[in-house]
Amino acid sequence: APPPPRKLKRSKGFKRFAFTLAETLITLTIIGVIAALTIPNLLNKYTKHTYVVGLKKAYAQLQHAMKMIPITEGCSAGDYYCAGVFEDNFTGTNTSINRQNAGITLSKNLKVQKLCIGPYVDCFGNNYSYQIENHADEFAGTHSTNILLQDGMLITLGTRNIYVDVNGIKGPNKTGRDIFGFEIITTDNEYTYKGNLIPIGSNLYKKINNYGYITCVDSDGIVDGTHAYGCTGKVLEEDAMNY
Repeated sequence: APPPPRKLKRSKGFKRFAFTLAETLITLTIIGVIAALTIPNLLNKYTKHTYVVGLKKAYAQLQHAMKMIPITEGCSAGDYYCAGVFEDNFTGTNTSINRQNAGITLSKNLKVQKLCIGPYVDCFGNNYSYQIENHADEFAGTHSTNILLQDGMLITLGTRNIYVDVNGIKGPNKTGRDIFGFEIITTDNEYTYKGNLIPIGSNLYKKINNYGYITCVDSDGIVDGTHAYGCTGKVLEEDAMNY
């Protein structure tokens, strides 16, 4: 039988190497500082990305619903006058009726959870509230039309505009962040864009409305409350929320 293995003797100069408690604490502190600096930035980028994805989804859904309105109403494609909506730019004595008819007709081509004729709180609940610059009557008015989709998205029809909160009652409920605006083109001399839904602030929006300049942020890069809906076109054209 082979002899049993011999035990190795540790030489006198041999030392065990390990981290001291102080070294471990310093390492954990460094890791914590790096995490504190990078994680909020990553979360912010992810949140912005979800807004961009939600906006693109909303735009696609609304474009499809708009195009389907004349067809579902038995009219020729693009004939909104025949369909009974959008023909008066939501102005004049028929403003409220036009909003209601347009909302009801539009909802036929969307996956709707709830349709409300009246203040948005009736449709979205008392927990949902936000400030809409210069559009309070459109969102909270008795004759406004509000749509809650099955995916939680919130839609409100304003004066020839459509506003969307892409993530519903979740915050921050601010224009230029999770709330965006589109204009329904009802008056177009060339009839090139009539019946289309144009992102507010986009280059096409500026061309149609003869706007030379519209911004969504101020000189400090902060979302400008007065022109916050201009962020819609900016986000879609840049495919990112670069502010």
